[in-house]
Amino acid sequence: MPNIFCLLFVLGHVVADVPSQRERLDLLGFLVRLRKDVSPPASNMNLLVSFDPILEFTMGITSSYESRNYDYDSNSCRGTCRNYKLMVWAATTEVGCAKHQCFSKKDTMDRKSILACVFNNVDNALIERPYEMGESCSNCHGESDCLYNQCHQRVSSTQGNCTSTSITMTKTLPNTFTSTPSSQTHTTTTDSAVTPMETTNF
Repeated sequence: MPNIFCLLFVLGHVVADVPSQRERLDLLGFLVRLRKDVSPPASNMNLLVSFDPILEFTMGITSSYESRNYDYDSNSCRGTCRNYKLMVWAATTEVGCAKHQCFSKKDTMDRKSILACVFNNVDNALIERPYEMGESCSNCHGESDCLYNQCHQRVSSTQGNCTSTSITMTKTLPNTFTSTPSSQTHTTTTDSAVTPMETTNF
């Protein structure tokens, strides 16, 4: 929880926007594809089924896609791989993000967007491997279907004390997802970790 505490201090000094519905679906699609294609395969990877507005708030700068730096067998990094481990943490089911546009002081046409995300159900220390190796979905908890090589819970369940609305995704895996808001609400734990990601022209 220290990451969240430091972040709340920063909130008063930085203004950020919540990604649009289209951007949320694009991000969710990216993360689902990333988690689908982990190597070695994950036996217990949960499907990200919700972009939770409760987890959305302002964050800062760093890099994102670090899978090449992570060695699953030795659970070690060549360089930085914290963000990658956060993005493929098996227990995660929800993500919330914020974005902030930055302009260069020298060139006003040079602008970048900073995207930062919070993932639920993550061990902030990230000492353990992010998932268990094995045949996809062979170690799912509860009643689950296997969707995109990830465990998809059939029924909403109580896991904590934070309410959110889930979305339903189409069965095919296009570049982006289409979704339909669900009338069901479910609860999730509030354990979370933060990962900021730098993107261009988001």
